[in-house]
Amino acid sequence: AYGEDSAATGVNGNQADNSVSLAGAAYLFMRNSTTWFQRAYLKASNTGTNDFFGQSVAISWDTVLVGALGEDSAATDVNGSQYSNSAADSGAVYVVLNQQNWVVTTNADSGTGSLRQAIAGALSGDTIRFTNNPSVQTILLTSGELLVTQNLIIDARPSDITIDGNQASRIFEFASGTSSELRGLTLIHGNVSGGAYPANSGGAILVNSNAMLSLDQSILLDNSAGSRGGGICNLGDLTLNNTTLSGNSAGYVGGGINNLGSLTISNSTLSGNAASTDGGGINNDSGSVTIGCSTLSRNSAPYGGGIWSDGELALN
Repeated sequence: AYGEDSAATGVNGNQADNSVSLAGAAYLFMRNSTTWFQRAYLKASNTGTNDFFGQSVAISWDTVLVGALGEDSAATDVNGSQYSNSAADSGAVYVVLNQQNWVVTTNADSGTGSLRQAIAGALSGDTIRFTNNPSVQTILLTSGELLVTQNLIIDARPSDITIDGNQASRIFEFASGTSSELRGLTLIHGNVSGGAYPANSGGAILVNSNAMLSLDQSILLDNSAGSRGGGICNLGDLTLNNTTLSGNSAGYVGGGINNLGSLTISNSTLSGNAASTDGGGINNDSGSVTIGCSTLSRNSAPYGGGIWSDGELALN
């Protein structure tokens, strides 16, 4: 779309902007069975007026080449200066790698090789894995929660990765419309307390409405929320398999999990979670809960130490 006018740069920027005339853009689509969906919105790294980015496009496997007929840099060869603008309409070609598998190589909160960078750079459908280096086994968050706004798989198996919320923030938030999986993670010391609901809920994880999340072979330990869901606050569709929630607490309801959506639990354990009012293990607040082949033990609350349910509940 070489006549597109957004000032965005890079991948998945603001498509609604129209402030840079004829800057150009390219759209990457993928097909799932019979359905096509937009995977990425591509812009130049140095978006400029009349650059006509997207005038030509070529794709080979995971590499996309995008031509910009009107780009003005006087640079030569590969990776020269993009910002000289002294050679009018000399043109350029941009190489974009469609990286579907990311590897976290550092335990730093942010920067190159970090989990935060991988989440920010990943496209919908990507998988994030972790190096086996022992120095990466614990990631301490120092700049807030990890917000997931695309469909992701974050797979820590077999690296035994722990993410520590530092008692200062929630660990994960999954935005509305996403479908994601967490595998083999241990989430500890997530904490939220201030603000209105649901900002004060979901100590380790907040699943927003119309979001889907599956946890497999994971542990949520010693997380807390000022209001609902010391471990997890679910407003969407949540599935737990072979997962343990222990020692989580909520200042109001749902020490382990607060559910307002759809919750399915199998082969899992909730133990030692606590809430100040309802549902030490689980508070089902007008949602639906199905539990099979699982254990609830030593959870505590004034009402419903194990489970308090105001919605549909099935125990198998």
